[in-house]
Amino acid sequence: ASRRRNRPFGAARAGATVRRRATIPDIAPRFRAIGGSFGKPERGVELRTRIEREVADAAAAGYSGADARAGAASRKLFDANSAGNRNLGAHRTIREIVEDVIRSGGTDRQALDAVKAAKPDAATGLGYIRAIRKRMPRDAGAGPQAGDGSPIARPADDAPDVQPSEADEAGARSDRYDDYAEADAEAAESSIDDYDITSTPNDFNVMTLKDLIDRRWVFIPGFQRHFVWDIKRSSKLIESLILGLPIPQLFFYAQDQGNNLLIDGQQRLMSVYYFVRERFPKKEKRAHLRRIFDETGGVPDELLKNNEYFQDFTLSLPTPLPNTRNRLNGKTYSTLSEDEKSRLDLRPLRCIVIRQNAPKEDDSSVYEVFSRLNTGGVNLHPQEIRSSMYHSEFYDMLNRINMNENWRRILGLMEADLNMKDVEILLRCFAMLVGGDTYRPSLARFLNAFSKENRKNSQNQKNRNKYLEDFFYSFIRSASELPVNSFMNRNRKFNVALFEAAFVAIGRSAYERGELIVDPVEASRLESLRDDRQFVEASQRFTTRKEAVRTRMERAKAILSAE
Repeated sequence: ASRRRNRPFGAARAGATVRRRATIPDIAPRFRAIGGSFGKPERGVELRTRIEREVADAAAAGYSGADARAGAASRKLFDANSAGNRNLGAHRTIREIVEDVIRSGGTDRQALDAVKAAKPDAATGLGYIRAIRKRMPRDAGAGPQAGDGSPIARPADDAPDVQPSEADEAGARSDRYDDYAEADAEAAESSIDDYDITSTPNDFNVMTLKDLIDRRWVFIPGFQRHFVWDIKRSSKLIESLILGLPIPQLFFYAQDQGNNLLIDGQQRLMSVYYFVRERFPKKEKRAHLRRIFDETGGVPDELLKNNEYFQDFTLSLPTPLPNTRNRLNGKTYSTLSEDEKSRLDLRPLRCIVIRQNAPKEDDSSVYEVFSRLNTGGVNLHPQEIRSSMYHSEFYDMLNRINMNENWRRILGLMEADLNMKDVEILLRCFAMLVGGDTYRPSLARFLNAFSKENRKNSQNQKNRNKYLEDFFYSFIRSASELPVNSFMNRNRKFNVALFEAAFVAIGRSAYERGELIVDPVEASRLESLRDDRQFVEASQRFTTRKEAVRTRMERAKAILSAE
C-alpha cells in the first residue's frame, strides 16, 4: 500500500492497468512545479474531473494507463497554468503550432522548436507536445515518439483503412492559409447589406418550363450540386403533379445579360424535364452530363438517345395498399392517358424570379438568397459562387495561373483547393493592384464588382487578361530566389496579407507603366515587412476596413519599394 502511495503520478507496473483515480494530492506537486495555483477548491475538483476524462479518452485510444495519465496531467496542468488562466489564449496558439508541425510529419523536438521560436516565454516541454500528439488522430502525423522526440514506427495495422473524403481534404488544405479576411468573417456574416430587389411570381406550366430549358432560358449555375434524385423520388414528384398536390416553388435569379440562374429547385425542375423527354440520367454519368449542360446550356438530343448516359424514364411508384396497384406505376409520358397528360402539361408551377435593381455594380444579393434558401445544405464558399456567376475568360486566366507549378510551390500546396481559396487569393491580388485605391468594404462586394468588370468579352479585355497573366508570372520570377516558405507564417500557414501587399507594392510602378516586373524581391525587406508592427496590427484587427487595407499597402510600399 505504501509503495502505491509513493509511486510517482502516472507510474504503473509494466502491463498493469491503472485503476486508481487521480486525486488532488497526486497532481499538486506537478502543478506547483510549473508555477500553478489551485485557487478555489471547486477549481481543483473541475481540474481533476477533466484529467480523469482525458485519461479515459487516451486509454480508449490504445495508450497505456501510465502514458494516458502522464499526458493528461501534462496537458491539463498547462491548461490551468498562470494565474486566472490568463495563458489559455497562448495555449490555443501553441497547440495550433504543434498540430501544424505534427500534420506535416515533424517530430516532437521540431514541434517544440517551432513553439519556442514563436513563443519564447512559453513554459512548454516535450511532455506537453506528446500530450497534443496523443489527442490528435493516429494518422495525423509521424506517430508516437521516443523519449528524445524521434519517431517510433507504428504497426502496419495501425494505418487508417478509410480514405479521407474530398471535404476533409478541402478542409485540411484551407486550414493552411492565414487569411486576414477570415478575422472579420463573423462580423461580415452578421451584417446585412441594403438591396433594392424585385421578386416577381410567375406561374409557368410544365410544357412551358420544358420549352424554356430547351431554349436555354434556364441556366443552372456551377455552385448548384449535380442532379442527385433517384427515379423513385422523381416519380413521386410527377405523381404529385398529376394528382394536383402542391409542390415547393422554384427560384430564379435574373442577371442583366438575360441569364436566369436557377438557385433553388433544380431537382424538381429537371425531374419534370427528364420525364417529358422520357429519359432518366444514369447515376455514373451525371457529373459528365453536368459539364455538358454547363458548356451547351442544355442536353443535346443525340445525347438523350444514348443508352450509355440515359435509361427510359418509367414511373416507379409504390402500391397504396396490399393487393392493389398504382395506376401510374410503370407508365412513361407517352403512355399516360389523355386526361393524365393534359393535367401534367397544364399544371402550373410557381416560379419566383428575383432581380437586383441596386446596387448596380454587383450581384451580391444572390449570396444572401442562395444561402437562406439552402441553410440545410453544404455551405459554399464565396469564391465557389463567384466563379460560377462571373465565369469569363478572365476567370479562365485565373484558373490557369493557379495551376502554375511555381505558384503552387509558393503556396506550399501542390493540389488546387477544392473551395477555390487559392483562386480567391489571386483575384484579391489583381483587384488590389488595379483598384485598391478605390477600395471600400465589404471585401466580398469589392471582389464581386471587380469580377463583373472583367467579365466582358471584348478584344481589350482579352489583351488585358494576357497582360495580367504575364504580369503575374513576372512577379513569380522576381520571387524565385527567395528562401522556401518566405510567404509563410511561423506556424507554417500561407500569409495572405503578406503576399497580397508584396504583390501590389512591388508591382504597382511597373503596372502603371504597362510593363512587367524585373527587379528581384529582397528577402530581408520581405522579412522586415512581416515583422513590422503597424503591418501586423493592420492584419489582425478590423482587417477588411479601408484604413487597415491602406495601412498594409502603405507599409509594404515604404519597406519593399524603398530606394
